[in-house]
Amino acid sequence: MRLMRPALLLLPTFLISIAVAAQQPPRRDPEAVAILTQCLNAAGGAQALTAVRDFSAPGTIIYFWAGKEVQGRAMIRGRGTNDFRVDANLPEGTRSWVGSFGHGSTRDPGGPVKAIPAHNTLNLGALSFPQLKVAAVVNNSSLSIQYVGLVDLNGRRTYVIHVKQALSPSVDPDGILSHLTAMDFLIDSTTYEILLVRDTVHPDDNATQDLVHEVEFSDYRLTNSCVVPFSITERVNGQRTWTIQLSAIRFNAGLTDSDFQL
Repeated sequence: MRLMRPALLLLPTFLISIAVAAQQPPRRDPEAVAILTQCLNAAGGAQALTAVRDFSAPGTIIYFWAGKEVQGRAMIRGRGTNDFRVDANLPEGTRSWVGSFGHGSTRDPGGPVKAIPAHNTLNLGALSFPQLKVAAVVNNSSLSIQYVGLVDLNGRRTYVIHVKQALSPSVDPDGILSHLTAMDFLIDSTTYEILLVRDTVHPDDNATQDLVHEVEFSDYRLTNSCVVPFSITERVNGQRTWTIQLSAIRFNAGLTDSDFQL
């Protein structure tokens, strides 16, 4: 634990200066980049995706809490690859949460705003629109991209692409900061739809304890030249936490910073 603490203390600085942090040469596997490019083409093409500045989507949400299902109406908002917000109108009131790169917050019905620890916010953005993340990954030369192999996912042959920030040992001697940015894209080998994005979340007080975090995507539909998943399910350590079913999606509504504040 002695070696982990300095890296964790650097986290706030890392979140601000990651773009200019000392980096090791990233490994960008050509096969992995080709698969991600095919994924973007299947979703409508890089040009159509990069034209999406923000999105808003109404729908329904089901939370799975202690064996109990709680359902309500939901509004999903996102901007770029970083900003994401869910407002759920539940029987007891509105539950809201906002995530962005390096910060986030939640508010339960009638309760105060609570901060999400920084180590659990690095991959929160664009949870319902994973192709935006893929486009950002392909265009970010500081990220390492590796083809892991083919796996079976619910009967579908699926490519696994591993992505993480490449940082030099002088900045990240134990690899902790790089690990916090890591994620896997699981992509159907026939349709090139993103079936699942996998990363890790952690207890509020322990950034080094990994809990497997998965967001699963299905029910893809063509909307304004982009192919978008309308069904999204989150799991933590294999347990469902919520499922969202969208009814529509609107692009470029002009969302601002205030839309992502509680």
